[in-house]
Amino acid sequence: MKTLLFGLLLPFIFGPAPLITQPAPPVDHLHLQGPIAFNGQTFRLSTSAQPTPTYVRQEYLPTNEPADGYHNLFMLSVITNGQTIDQTVATQVQRLTDIQEEDLTVHYRVRKDSLTGTATLDFVWRANSDDTNPIMEWNAYRFEPYTSPTGQKGVLMAGNRRRAYGSEIVAFLEAFRTERPQILQSLATFKTPVAVLSNQ
Repeated sequence: MKTLLFGLLLPFIFGPAPLITQPAPPVDHLHLQGPIAFNGQTFRLSTSAQPTPTYVRQEYLPTNEPADGYHNLFMLSVITNGQTIDQTVATQVQRLTDIQEEDLTVHYRVRKDSLTGTATLDFVWRANSDDTNPIMEWNAYRFEPYTSPTGQKGVLMAGNRRRAYGSEIVAFLEAFRTERPQILQSLATFKTPVAVLSNQ
């Protein structure tokens, strides 16, 4: 009887048991019709954020790729604060240069296309400081001019990130030498969808 009474009192002591709910799907701030096709794979929206009215970032994962421990990720971001491509690239390069002073694994390369007005930055770095389970990343970003429907100017970035963990890193770096040119070519020819910030 005491056990039954205690069980009946639990909801009053701790409140009603919460319902099990599914996590809310990510918000498509850029109003794109997904999924995204890139380099022979299909990517679906995984996470998104709009920390300021003029900045949106969205990340996409291949079907069945886990968000925790992923190996391949596609990114789209838009900034409409008047920043130019040169300013955006300079900020990224300065960040990498600062990290490079303490992390010799950092290597980067910048390319600019005067015909299209775009720029590409790709770099390798160690994404964490955990020696027991290191994470190595290669990132490639393509920056292009962007003008919103209301005339606000800025930059649109499309990018691809590849990751390797722990014992995978040696094979990852070896394969990276041959895969890198193909991925950069896919990024250069990627047709960026029309992106519109949700508050504009």
